[in-house]
Amino acid sequence: MKILISISLMAALVITGLACGASTATPIATTTPTSSVATVSPTASEFTPTQSSATDPGSVPSRPVMRLHFGEHVYDGVPGNFCWPVEPGVSLCADEGPFPWQDLNLSAIPVTAADTMIVEIEADDSPQKLRVAIFAEASEHASDAEVQVVELDPGLKTPLAVDLPAGLYNMRITGQWVIGDQAYKFQLNVR
Repeated sequence: MKILISISLMAALVITGLACGASTATPIATTTPTSSVATVSPTASEFTPTQSSATDPGSVPSRPVMRLHFGEHVYDGVPGNFCWPVEPGVSLCADEGPFPWQDLNLSAIPVTAADTMIVEIEADDSPQKLRVAIFAEASEHASDAEVQVVELDPGLKTPLAVDLPAGLYNMRITGQWVIGDQAYKFQLNVR
């Protein structure tokens, strides 16, 4: 069962999982079949990962946060698509439609070919899968064909080798867990 959630970020309606012309994240709530009706009042904290309470038996894990470490610097990405529980039996999902990478205002991470960065994930558990999709800077949308796709070892700290010719690249890192998934976007300036 999917329930429509009204959020100022919503650009299109989602009814029974069908999106028409969505150009930004389209949040929806899903419930398990055992739940009859779920009332979800989204707040900013549902879009900003927070720490869950390990002492609360009814709590759900916090949404993962991804960062890139290179040298002495730590780079925060921009959260992307996700589907994550907000309470037992209820998940909040946001799928991005096509959008211009330029609108993200990403700061390019300066690297050279053959450098290695560390993908750090702040989460309760390691993902089951971890994938990096790299797009040419000239690509207009996140839905354009990838230049390179890299499957990483699914850990909380995983090396990512830079194997690209010089240029600007947009990158989406997606982790998949048993209970949901989370993507983050970054930009690389390969010299």
